[in-house]
Amino acid sequence: MEHSPINTLELNHLLISALTKDINNREVYMMGIQNSHDYESLYDFDIYEIDRKK
Repeated sequence: MEHSPINTLELNHLLISALTKDINNREVYMMGIQNSHDYESLYDFDIYEIDRKK
């Protein structure tokens, strides 16, 4: 088994700084879904547009 050249302390710091405590905020949740769709190139679906149609 080869030792990873990635420093886990740096990774841990990056992940911790990217997390939010605002988990009950609908806007944060919807933005996460939208970013996921953008990453997957699913530009046909706009979460904000779907949310407005309700």
